[in-house]
Amino acid sequence: MFDFKISIKKRILVTLLATIFCFASLITTADAVSRPKAPGNIKVTRLSDTQAKVTWKKVNRAKGYVVYQKKNTGKYKKVKTIKKGSTVKWTAKKLSKNNTYRYKIKAYKKYGTNKVYSRYSKVAKLNPSRAQTVIPTQPTPFSYGTVLETWNIGADIAQEYDPGNGNDSVTATMYSSGVLVIKGTAAGTDDCMYGEGEINMPWIADYSDRITKVLFRDIEPTNIDFWFVGCTALTGRGNVPDSVTDMRYTFAGCTGITDLSHLSIPDGVTNMQGTFWGCSNLTDISGFIIPDNVTNMRSAFFGCSGLTDISGFIIPDSTTYMNGTFEECTGITALNGLTIPDSVTDMGFTFRGCTGITDLDGFIIPDSVTNMMGTFEGCSGITTLSGFDIPDNVTNMTQTFFGCSGITDLSGLTIPDSVTNMGTTFYGCTKLGGTMTIKGNPSSYVSCFQNAATDASSTGVTVDYTAACTNIDNIIATKSGGSKIEKGSLITQ
Repeated sequence: MFDFKISIKKRILVTLLATIFCFASLITTADAVSRPKAPGNIKVTRLSDTQAKVTWKKVNRAKGYVVYQKKNTGKYKKVKTIKKGSTVKWTAKKLSKNNTYRYKIKAYKKYGTNKVYSRYSKVAKLNPSRAQTVIPTQPTPFSYGTVLETWNIGADIAQEYDPGNGNDSVTATMYSSGVLVIKGTAAGTDDCMYGEGEINMPWIADYSDRITKVLFRDIEPTNIDFWFVGCTALTGRGNVPDSVTDMRYTFAGCTGITDLSHLSIPDGVTNMQGTFWGCSNLTDISGFIIPDNVTNMRSAFFGCSGLTDISGFIIPDSTTYMNGTFEECTGITALNGLTIPDSVTDMGFTFRGCTGITDLDGFIIPDSVTNMMGTFEGCSGITTLSGFDIPDNVTNMTQTFFGCSGITDLSGLTIPDSVTNMGTTFYGCTKLGGTMTIKGNPSSYVSCFQNAATDASSTGVTVDYTAACTNIDNIIATKSGGSKIEKGSLITQ
């Protein structure tokens, strides 16, 4: 006979056991899910009255981020979900200059279809913008003093002047007050201003140490390459015509420039190669805005030894070329607040000779970069590469750490399988120690470890490798006498 009571008991027991099992599974799953760390080093920088850029430090293995914004005393609102873990910046738009904004970030990981969020980051605050100082574009005749000299651009530089291009109406006048006024009605005053490999601007020879300010009036040049090279009294205050697109070496050697707060670069500029080359007294570029159309920043701040903190400097997403951008900037001590955009492909010699840099902790080079030739060459202050990642698409690592004699630990450094050239990569890294890995098979490796790990204090280097690295023995053999470089273990990828 069917026992109804027993059947009910069995059902209850089965249900109870199933519930316990599910609960245990949830506990196990929860235990396996680790909450990501909260994003660090969050900063917000005003770009204009209506825009600001929010940046933060990349969170390891994060799949994305959520940005929250608060206006004045209101509540925080989610304003942006970023679905890429390597993206560590976002531009806030449609802001009001009279309001205060606050930002905080959450990172998230994905487990299947579920997301696990970090705690909130610290809050970054954007204060209301201040009224901008308006630099007059029209000269006040009585304030300039006496005329020292006037040049007709076409007539005075005949070898570079084509009478048919309309530049005969353009003049430059030097005043006793230190003001240089360039005026005229013609456009395209490019080729007449400098020669092939020679600086021909007429004011440079006799007045380079007297020009304190430059004013452009009714003139629309597109190219002001080399125009003020070596003008040591120039302070960087004045107006640059909106027509300008090319500013190669425009202010090179202008040691009188200490900050760029009063200099505005037109939106149309694409080339800033060497613009501030050798401006050794330039100390602050944190609020200086590079236009979004600039692609070339080669040697833009070469030799600006007065720079110490570049954490607030924003490189535009349009930039592809950063060869030597901060080369010989010996005052820079850290890079952890500098964001390299995903558009950059060339970082050859970017920080060469930056002897003040002590570590690369928190500094991220995006996967878009393919050239790291000499990127940190001569950075003798760097002591460790532990925690620093080489991007997965780099092909050229020639001289990357050449002469970095202070590095004692490269533990965990991995050379990705994309790298084909490791010539002199660690040349002269005398204190080198730790275990590194070569994943690919570089075809060029001349002197890779020459004069490396030779110092008595060196603990020696062990080089692990994959099966793909058929050149491992030859790479190891590039060491010189006394180098403590040893072949390590074969590892699987």
